[in-house]
Amino acid sequence: MVEDVKSREKHELIDAMMKHGKKVADGFEVRFEGEDRPVIAGYVGEDPCDIVVSRVLLMHNGYIYLDGYEKNNAIVRYGDIEPSEIFAGHLSYVTEAVVAAP
Repeated sequence: MVEDVKSREKHELIDAMMKHGKKVADGFEVRFEGEDRPVIAGYVGEDPCDIVVSRVLLMHNGYIYLDGYEKNNAIVRYGDIEPSEIFAGHLSYVTEAVVAAP
């Protein structure tokens, strides 16, 4: 059931990125600034953590990558986080932020 939720959330994010993302050479991109950055939970490495998302990139081949940093340690930056690493139910926060992005 968890994988079904994660799959549905990934497809919803893809749809939102195609409708609301900025077209770039690699696909579609949305960057978040300041208070507009969604906070999600997921695994980056072996330990779970809260991740502040700063960018979403939807590649032409359908892959989605998130860039961000640890909520409690902004020095620790992550690039190319895959949706499968995000807890079920949390990717929808990114989708909502994509739709609301200016």
